[in-house]
This record gives sequence, C-alpha cells and structure tokens, in this order.
Amino acid sequence: MIECLASIDEVLELLVRYLRKAPIVILGIGNELRRDDGFGSYLARSLSKYVSRYMKLKDVHIIDAGNAPELYTDVLRKASSGSVIFIDSVWCEGRRPGDIVAFVITLNEGDLSQQKVRLVTTHAPDIKMVLRAAGIPEALTLGVVPSTIDFGVGLTKPVAEAFTLLFTAFTRFFMKLENLNHFI
Repeated sequence: MIECLASIDEVLELLVRYLRKAPIVILGIGNELRRDDGFGSYLARSLSKYVSRYMKLKDVHIIDAGNAPELYTDVLRKASSGSVIFIDSVWCEGRRPGDIVAFVITLNEGDLSQQKVRLVTTHAPDIKMVLRAAGIPEALTLGVVPSTIDFGVGLTKPVAEAFTLLFTAFTRFFMKLENLNHFI
C-alpha cells in the first residue's frame, strides 16, 4: 500500500510504527549530479552528520549509498533482524513533485505498490536485487517525487521543501529514541 505523507507528524508516526527493531539502517540512494535524484544521498548525509554531532545513538546506521546501493549488502545483511529503510526519489502515478510517499518493497512478485510506483533508476541494479542479495524480505521506502533528474546540482524548490520536512521528522524520531533510552 502506498501512503502519501504531508506533515512532520505523519512521517514521525510512520517512523515510529515501522522502525521498531534494532539495528536500524537508513540507506540514502541517489545521484547528486542529477538534481532531484540526489535527494536520498543529501538526506542521508545530513542525517548522519546530525546524529554523529548531537545524538548518542547506537544501532542506528545512516548510509549515503550514492548510486551504488549494491555495495552495502553486507551492512544490510547484518541488519536483517532489525529495520531497514531506503530513501530515494520515486515516480508515483498521480503525484506532484515534492510529494512524499512511503511503501514497502517486498520480494513477492505480487507487490501491489510496485504497480503505481517506480524508483527513479539512475542507479543499478534494481533495489529488489539488493534486498535479495542482503537476504532481506522487505524494506520500507520513503521517497519524494522529483521535479527533474536532468544533469545539474541541487534540489528543486518542491523537493527541497520535502527534504526539510523529512529531516525534521527524522530528527524528532531520533530524539524520541534517545529520550526513551532505545538503542543507546
């Protein structure tokens, strides 16, 4: 099922609901030289800097995988008993640039969400192949609909606004974890 998220509270609720088991791996995917396709990389790198500077969380791993998520199958395999979330740009039928969508990618052939959502693929291999190689049956994907993936640097305005919303939601989630003494 595809969820469309429009507020910090909606994203926070999703994170609390889905990221329940340690270790937590957040894998940002994207090509920063293709404008909005770099969204996942930008967000992962910003979150990693924030957590390393201000938080004392263990078992939370934030990785900027760039356009080569397949290089991180070992990290994902070690986290297979925990929670995995991919952050990427996604094309989603009927959605506008900057819209935030969430869905679970599974290895099942009948995955309904894949019929209306397509990951922006300036990277290979397919994300399902990464899951299969890591031995993970499913992962949450949190994505933003891009305005453009043309060559260039920097996010467009609607995607930058989604970035700010997601960054705020994640930092609030990390504060909740730290305050509840989870994963410390």
